[in-house]
Amino acid sequence: DPRLHDQAVDALKRTGPLAEAAVLGYVFDEDSATRQRAGELLADYNTSPQTIITEARRRLLSNDPGARRAATS
Repeated sequence: DPRLHDQAVDALKRTGPLAEAAVLGYVFDEDSATRQRAGELLADYNTSPQTIITEARRRLLSNDPGARRAATS
């Protein structure tokens, strides 16, 4: 729900790096604002670029066309 974005981001910031796995998928979201927020959170968590690359590769190799498409955005 777009109305809850700020509250969700705040909760994920408070959770810290333990939320990395939950946030990672949102780097590939269709909504650019969501992708940006996810990227900022992962940067705050000091997520390694390799972690994001690994997730992108997993999506590219997926049988799900939506997951493949999201990995290229």
